[in-house]
Order: sequence, then C-alpha cells, then structure tokens
Amino acid sequence: MRKRRRTSTRWKQVTSSRIRSPGRQKRRSSTRKRIGSLLWVIFLAALCLGGEWLHGLAKGPGQLPVKEVRVEAYGDIPLDEILSRVRGIKGKNILSINPRKLARILGEQPGVARVTVKKNLIQRIVSIQIFPREPVALVSGRTLLGLDGEGVVIPLSHSPQDNLAVVSGIPASSLVVGKKEETGRARVALEVIEAFG
Repeated sequence: MRKRRRTSTRWKQVTSSRIRSPGRQKRRSSTRKRIGSLLWVIFLAALCLGGEWLHGLAKGPGQLPVKEVRVEAYGDIPLDEILSRVRGIKGKNILSINPRKLARILGEQPGVARVTVKKNLIQRIVSIQIFPREPVALVSGRTLLGLDGEGVVIPLSHSPQDNLAVVSGIPASSLVVGKKEETGRARVALEVIEAFG
C-alpha cells in the first residue's frame, strides 16, 4: 500500500484560509475613511442645525417661541372660530403647548370630527389638521341639519346632497348642534341607513 502524502492536508489549510491581496486592503481602508468622514460631516451638520435649538433650551423655556402655525382644514369647516383660537399660539413657548389639549379644544367646534396637532421643535412650527364630520342623513328641526355616522347633529354649510336620507319624527328640542341626538330615534334611523347603505 502506498503512503499518503502530507501535502494534501497542507493544501486544505492553504485553500481554507483567506488569501489577502494588497488591492483589497487599500479599498477597505479607503472605504473606512470615506464612512468615517461622512459620519463626521453628519455630526457637524446636526450640531450646527441643532445649535440654535440647544442654545434656546440652555437659556430657559421662554426662549423657544413658535415661529409659524399651519392650519389645514378639509371640507366645509368654518375657519373663523378656529383661527381666532389659534392666533394666540404664535410667539408662545413651543414647549408649553400641549398637542392633545389643543386638539381637544379645537375638536369641540360643531362639524369637526377629528383634529391632529403636531409640533416641530427644531423649526418651531405647529401644524394643525382639521377633518370635518360628514353628514350621512338629514334631519329637519327648526332648520335642515345633518347627522353624521355617530348621530351627532352638524350644521350644513352648503346645500345638502340629493342622495341623503331625511329622518323624521325626531323632536326639534333634542337636536343640539355639535351634540349627539339623545332620543335614540336617530341611532335606529342610522342603523337602517347603514344596512341599506
């Protein structure tokens, strides 16, 4: 029988180890340098952009006034009342503004379904989005009013659509704009309307 050569195991060791080329090492080091310099640029840019904001925080809470208030209202929402409530925000300290409280206050307006309030601390901008309640039925009280899907009575700012159902038999005294109709008749009527959708 023939003896096996020892070179076969050495060959396996040589092929299993990584063969490093000088070109590959140069590419890796240049890539690392690029990534390092890019991270430094990002760090310095963040430091410069956030410097004014950090300086305002260090001076005290009164040093970050709101620069701009953006209001986006969708649908037919009367903006006069909403804008009168929002006017006091500009110039106020942005850290003292509570978005949930402001959304709750603005959401109390009749015809408003949902309000979102967002603060941008770096740019010191308060963004407000107001979404209207959409009538799914009409109800006649002293005037023609709308009912949304939750049974809340809403004013109609424009002529109603032709395809809305008219609910009758609800006393005019139970129709308060901005409030849910309490007799339960509107809820039953809305269930019927939703069933026949």
